[in-house]
Amino acid sequence: MIEKLDQSGQADSNGNIILLGLGFSTAAMTFNTASIILNYKNTYPSIDYISGAQGGQDINKMTDSKAEYWKTISARLDSAGLSENQVQIAWLSTGDLEAGNLSLKEHIAYLLPKYSAVLKNLKLHYQNLQIVFISDRTFAGYINSPAATSLKEPSAYYNGFVVQQLINNQVLEVEGFTYNELPFIDWGPQLWTNGRYGDSHGYKWLPNDAGDGGIHPSPKGKVKEGIRLYLYLEQHPYLKSISAQ
Repeated sequence: MIEKLDQSGQADSNGNIILLGLGFSTAAMTFNTASIILNYKNTYPSIDYISGAQGGQDINKMTDSKAEYWKTISARLDSAGLSENQVQIAWLSTGDLEAGNLSLKEHIAYLLPKYSAVLKNLKLHYQNLQIVFISDRTFAGYINSPAATSLKEPSAYYNGFVVQQLINNQVLEVEGFTYNELPFIDWGPQLWTNGRYGDSHGYKWLPNDAGDGGIHPSPKGKVKEGIRLYLYLEQHPYLKSISAQ
Protein backbone atom coordinates (compact mmCIF):
# COMPACT_ATOMS: atom_id res chain seq x y z
CA MET A 1 0.00 0.00 0.00
CA ILE A 2 1.35 3.42 -0.95
CA GLU A 3 1.13 5.85 1.95
CA LYS A 4 0.48 9.55 1.55
CA LEU A 5 3.22 11.71 3.00
CA ASP A 6 3.47 15.38 3.83
CA GLN A 7 6.37 17.60 2.76
CA SER A 8 8.52 16.48 5.69
CA GLY A 9 8.16 12.87 4.58
CA GLN A 10 5.84 11.96 7.44
CA ALA A 11 2.55 10.18 6.95
CA ASP A 12 -0.26 12.69 6.54
CA SER A 13 -3.80 11.68 5.64
CA ASN A 14 -4.47 15.17 4.25
CA GLY A 15 -1.29 15.72 2.22
CA ASN A 16 -1.05 15.31 -1.52
CA ILE A 17 1.63 13.23 -3.18
CA ILE A 18 3.32 13.84 -6.54
CA LEU A 19 3.31 11.80 -9.70
CA LEU A 20 6.38 12.96 -11.61
CA GLY A 21 6.67 12.65 -15.40
CA LEU A 22 10.17 12.07 -16.78
CA GLY A 23 11.89 11.82 -20.14
CA PHE A 24 12.43 14.10 -23.11
CA SER A 25 10.04 16.25 -25.16
CA THR A 26 7.74 13.48 -26.40
CA ALA A 27 7.30 12.28 -22.82
CA ALA A 28 6.46 15.83 -21.76
CA MET A 29 3.72 16.05 -24.38
CA THR A 30 2.19 12.71 -23.43
CA PHE A 31 2.38 13.38 -19.68
CA ASN A 32 0.97 16.89 -19.92
CA THR A 33 -2.01 15.70 -21.94
CA ALA A 34 -2.71 12.85 -19.51
CA SER A 35 -2.42 15.27 -16.58
CA ILE A 36 -4.98 17.62 -18.11
CA ILE A 37 -7.46 14.75 -18.39
CA LEU A 38 -6.75 13.45 -14.88
CA ASN A 39 -7.20 16.91 -13.38
CA TYR A 40 -10.31 17.67 -15.42
CA LYS A 41 -11.95 14.43 -14.31
CA ASN A 42 -10.61 14.86 -10.77
CA THR A 43 -9.61 11.21 -10.92
CA TYR A 44 -7.18 11.33 -8.00
CA PRO A 45 -7.71 14.42 -5.82
CA SER A 46 -4.80 13.40 -3.58
CA ILE A 47 -2.23 13.43 -6.41
CA ASP A 48 -0.44 16.40 -7.99
CA TYR A 49 1.02 15.89 -11.47
CA ILE A 50 4.36 17.54 -12.17
CA SER A 51 6.18 17.19 -15.47
CA GLY A 52 9.93 16.94 -15.11
CA ALA A 53 10.35 15.90 -18.75
CA GLN A 54 12.48 18.30 -20.79
CA GLY A 55 12.91 18.94 -24.50
CA GLY A 56 16.15 17.68 -26.03
CA GLN A 57 17.18 15.98 -22.78
CA ASP A 58 17.62 12.28 -23.53
CA ILE A 59 18.68 9.57 -21.10
CA ASN A 60 22.31 10.75 -21.26
CA LYS A 61 21.28 14.03 -19.62
CA MET A 62 19.78 12.11 -16.70
CA THR A 63 22.58 9.74 -15.67
CA ASP A 64 24.58 12.28 -13.60
CA SER A 65 22.88 12.87 -10.25
CA LYS A 66 24.11 16.48 -10.27
CA ALA A 67 23.06 17.22 -13.83
CA GLU A 68 21.03 20.28 -14.78
CA TYR A 69 18.12 17.95 -15.53
CA TRP A 70 17.50 17.31 -11.82
CA LYS A 71 18.04 20.96 -10.90
CA THR A 72 15.34 21.95 -13.38
CA ILE A 73 12.90 19.53 -11.77
CA SER A 74 13.71 20.92 -8.32
CA ALA A 75 13.00 24.42 -9.60
CA ARG A 76 9.66 23.30 -11.03
CA LEU A 77 8.69 21.71 -7.73
CA ASP A 78 9.70 24.85 -5.84
CA SER A 79 7.68 27.08 -8.14
CA ALA A 80 4.63 24.90 -7.52
CA GLY A 81 5.16 25.08 -3.74
CA LEU A 82 5.92 21.36 -3.58
CA SER A 83 8.70 19.25 -2.12
CA GLU A 84 10.88 16.41 -3.39
CA ASN A 85 9.67 14.45 -0.37
CA GLN A 86 6.18 14.37 -1.87
CA VAL A 87 7.31 12.49 -4.98
CA GLN A 88 6.09 8.92 -4.56
CA ILE A 89 5.26 7.89 -8.13
CA ALA A 90 7.11 8.48 -11.39
CA TRP A 91 6.51 7.72 -15.05
CA LEU A 92 9.46 7.54 -17.44
CA SER A 93 9.72 7.35 -21.23
CA THR A 94 13.06 8.19 -22.80
CA GLY A 95 15.54 7.34 -25.54
CA ASP A 96 19.21 7.61 -26.41
CA LEU A 97 20.50 10.05 -29.02
CA GLU A 98 23.84 8.23 -28.97
CA ALA A 99 22.57 4.70 -29.63
CA GLY A 100 22.79 5.06 -33.40
CA ASN A 101 22.68 1.90 -35.50
CA LEU A 102 23.29 -0.66 -32.79
CA SER A 103 21.93 -4.17 -33.09
CA LEU A 104 19.22 -5.30 -30.67
CA LYS A 105 21.71 -7.09 -28.44
CA GLU A 106 24.05 -4.10 -28.46
CA HIS A 107 21.17 -1.69 -27.85
CA ILE A 108 20.08 -3.56 -24.74
CA ALA A 109 23.63 -3.84 -23.36
CA TYR A 110 24.29 -0.15 -24.08
CA LEU A 111 21.15 1.25 -22.46
CA LEU A 112 20.67 -0.97 -19.42
CA PRO A 113 23.45 0.69 -17.35
CA LYS A 114 22.06 4.11 -18.26
CA TYR A 115 18.57 3.19 -17.09
CA SER A 116 20.08 1.81 -13.89
CA ALA A 117 21.91 5.10 -13.30
CA VAL A 118 18.75 7.14 -13.89
CA LEU A 119 16.74 4.99 -11.49
CA LYS A 120 19.44 5.25 -8.84
CA ASN A 121 19.27 9.03 -9.22
CA LEU A 122 15.51 8.89 -8.74
CA LYS A 123 15.98 6.96 -5.52
CA LEU A 124 18.62 9.47 -4.40
CA HIS A 125 16.59 12.60 -5.14
CA TYR A 126 13.15 11.32 -4.11
CA GLN A 127 13.59 9.28 -0.98
CA ASN A 128 9.87 8.55 -0.60
CA LEU A 129 9.56 7.22 -4.15
CA GLN A 130 7.48 4.05 -4.17
CA ILE A 131 7.16 3.01 -7.81
CA VAL A 132 8.41 3.97 -11.28
CA PHE A 133 6.33 3.09 -14.35
CA ILE A 134 8.49 2.79 -17.46
CA SER A 135 7.14 3.05 -20.99
CA ASP A 136 8.90 2.36 -24.25
CA ARG A 137 9.09 4.87 -27.11
CA THR A 138 6.58 5.83 -29.77
CA PHE A 139 6.86 4.27 -33.24
CA ALA A 140 9.58 6.22 -35.08
CA GLY A 141 9.03 5.03 -38.64
CA TYR A 142 7.99 8.48 -39.88
CA ILE A 143 11.10 10.35 -38.75
CA ASN A 144 12.70 12.13 -41.71
CA SER A 145 14.78 14.75 -39.90
CA PRO A 146 18.59 14.40 -40.33
CA ALA A 147 18.99 15.67 -36.76
CA ALA A 148 17.14 12.66 -35.37
CA THR A 149 18.74 9.82 -37.33
CA SER A 150 19.64 7.92 -34.16
CA LEU A 151 16.00 7.92 -33.04
CA LYS A 152 14.69 6.24 -36.19
CA GLU A 153 13.49 2.66 -36.32
CA PRO A 154 14.43 0.12 -35.25
CA SER A 155 15.80 1.97 -32.19
CA ALA A 156 12.32 2.77 -30.89
CA TYR A 157 11.29 -0.88 -31.33
CA TYR A 158 14.44 -2.02 -29.53
CA ASN A 159 13.69 0.30 -26.63
CA GLY A 160 10.80 -1.94 -25.57
CA PHE A 161 13.19 -4.86 -25.17
CA VAL A 162 15.46 -2.70 -23.02
CA VAL A 163 12.54 -1.94 -20.68
CA GLN A 164 11.61 -5.64 -20.61
CA GLN A 165 15.16 -6.67 -19.68
CA LEU A 166 15.36 -3.90 -17.09
CA ILE A 167 12.27 -5.20 -15.31
CA ASN A 168 13.45 -8.81 -15.64
CA ASN A 169 16.78 -7.87 -14.07
CA GLN A 170 15.06 -6.41 -11.04
CA VAL A 171 12.77 -9.43 -10.64
CA LEU A 172 15.84 -11.70 -10.81
CA GLU A 173 17.77 -9.38 -8.44
CA VAL A 174 20.67 -8.94 -10.86
CA GLU A 175 23.44 -6.82 -9.34
CA GLY A 176 22.90 -3.18 -10.23
CA PHE A 177 19.15 -3.66 -10.59
CA THR A 178 18.04 -5.07 -7.23
CA TYR A 179 15.16 -3.76 -5.11
CA ASN A 180 17.72 -2.36 -2.67
CA GLU A 181 19.58 -0.45 -5.36
CA LEU A 182 16.67 0.81 -7.46
CA PRO A 183 13.11 1.89 -6.71
CA PHE A 184 10.41 -0.65 -7.55
CA ILE A 185 9.84 -0.58 -11.31
CA ASP A 186 6.92 -1.76 -13.41
CA TRP A 187 5.64 -1.53 -16.97
CA GLY A 188 3.95 1.68 -17.98
CA PRO A 189 1.60 1.78 -20.98
CA GLN A 190 3.17 0.44 -24.17
CA LEU A 191 3.57 3.35 -26.59
CA TRP A 192 5.25 1.53 -29.48
CA THR A 193 3.06 -0.16 -32.06
CA ASN A 194 3.76 -1.27 -35.60
CA GLY A 195 2.82 1.99 -37.29
CA ARG A 196 -0.23 1.83 -39.55
CA TYR A 197 -0.37 -1.95 -39.08
CA GLY A 198 -0.88 -1.66 -35.33
CA ASP A 199 -0.83 -4.37 -32.70
CA SER A 200 -3.11 -7.26 -31.76
CA HIS A 201 -5.38 -4.83 -29.87
CA GLY A 202 -5.85 -2.56 -32.88
CA TYR A 203 -3.69 0.28 -31.57
CA LYS A 204 -2.05 2.03 -34.53
CA TRP A 205 0.31 4.96 -35.05
CA LEU A 206 -0.65 6.61 -38.33
CA PRO A 207 1.33 9.13 -40.41
CA ASN A 208 -0.92 11.97 -39.25
CA ASP A 209 -0.26 11.00 -35.61
CA ALA A 210 3.30 12.24 -36.14
CA GLY A 211 4.10 15.91 -36.57
CA ASP A 212 6.48 17.58 -39.00
CA GLY A 213 9.77 15.70 -39.16
CA GLY A 214 8.15 12.67 -37.54
CA ILE A 215 9.91 13.18 -34.19
CA HIS A 216 7.10 14.63 -32.11
CA PRO A 217 3.42 13.72 -32.18
CA SER A 218 0.94 15.92 -34.01
CA PRO A 219 -1.91 17.47 -31.96
CA LYS A 220 -3.92 14.33 -32.82
CA GLY A 221 -1.03 12.11 -31.74
CA LYS A 222 -0.60 13.97 -28.45
CA VAL A 223 -4.22 13.30 -27.58
CA LYS A 224 -3.93 9.65 -28.62
CA GLU A 225 -0.91 8.99 -26.42
CA GLY A 226 -2.17 11.20 -23.60
CA ILE A 227 -5.38 9.18 -23.44
CA ARG A 228 -3.35 5.97 -23.47
CA LEU A 229 -1.34 7.11 -20.43
CA TYR A 230 -4.45 8.47 -18.73
CA LEU A 231 -6.31 5.17 -19.08
CA TYR A 232 -3.34 3.26 -17.71
CA LEU A 233 -3.06 5.48 -14.64
CA GLU A 234 -6.82 5.69 -14.15
CA GLN A 235 -7.05 1.90 -13.96
CA HIS A 236 -3.88 1.12 -12.01
CA PRO A 237 -4.37 -0.50 -8.57
CA TYR A 238 -1.49 1.45 -6.98
CA LEU A 239 -3.13 4.75 -7.76
CA LYS A 240 -6.57 3.47 -6.83
CA SER A 241 -5.20 2.46 -3.42
CA ILE A 242 -4.21 6.09 -2.80
CA SER A 243 -7.63 7.32 -3.81
CA ALA A 244 -9.23 4.92 -1.36
CA GLN A 245 -7.24 6.25 1.63
